[in-house]
Formats: sequence, C-alpha cells, structure tokens
Amino acid sequence: MPEEKNRNALIPRPPSALEMGGPRGILTRMVSDALAVARSQEKALTVGRFRIGNDEFCDPDYRQILLWAKALELEPEDVVQRLRSRA
Repeated sequence: MPEEKNRNALIPRPPSALEMGGPRGILTRMVSDALAVARSQEKALTVGRFRIGNDEFCDPDYRQILLWAKALELEPEDVVQRLRSRA
C-alpha cells in the first residue's frame, strides 16, 4: 500500500521526509535560516577588525581611511581625528 501512495505522489519521498512538513516544519526552517543569517552577520562584524590609534575599524572602513590618508598625504590617525572633529 505505501508503494501505491508513493507512486501517485508528485514528488516521491520517504516517510521520514514528512517530519519537516507542515506549519511546524516551515517555522523550524525559517528560524534556522534566520539564525544562520544572524550568525554570519555577527561573524562578519568580528572578523577583520583593524586599529588606527585607539579606534577600531572593519576592513572596508580601514582601507578607505588608508586611501584618504594617502591621497591627502596625511597619517591615518590624522584622517580619523579630522573625521571625528567633523561629527
């Protein structure tokens, strides 16, 4: 009898595949996906931190400050100080 049901199914799956079906399974997958995104964002924030003086910057900000310092012929600390005084 189970073979007959599986034969008529649009997508044949073993009975264990039904465990994640229904509203509870959808909610479980949504929460799992949201946690994966949050963890990857948290990891991105903690990886690639660089110091200029007493300040800490993520990789893109750090590289931008270095570019500005080179273009302005200043030390990176001076660029940070100027940015801070404008805020």
